[in-house]
Amino acid sequence: MTVPDPSVERFRFYCEDAHKAGEQAAGYGQSVMQSLFLANGAAIISLLTYLGNTEAEFDASGLRIAFALYSLGLFGALLANFLLFKLLNTNRMYSFYSAMAVIGEPDGKNAGKYDRESDRYRRFASAAAILSLIFFIIGSFNALNGIA
Repeated sequence: MTVPDPSVERFRFYCEDAHKAGEQAAGYGQSVMQSLFLANGAAIISLLTYLGNTEAEFDASGLRIAFALYSLGLFGALLANFLLFKLLNTNRMYSFYSAMAVIGEPDGKNAGKYDRESDRYRRFASAAAILSLIFFIIGSFNALNGIA
């Protein structure tokens, strides 16, 4: 009977734990991105529906600005979703090399590179999501001013 190597078992534990944590965080982030995408897209569709069914007077310049802001918000949500995908892949590489560092493998020194890269993706994805939300809010005020 062979006894399993404890370093290999620790390596597997750290990899599995990091994958679970990364998948949970990505799931929450993806839900936020999908909500932003849905909100901006639905706002564009609702404005188009309003314009197609109304005979009332409205401020066209305010609605153009609202469309532009909603479109920027939609692009921001798509960009944030793409960056979240890149973040998830980078976190997987970071967890792999971190686990290698724990068991003393020389390749474990590459973990720092992936940690810095994942931080960069996290910051840019967060900024894109926040900008998407800001564009949605400002676009909503412009749409209300254009309709009223």
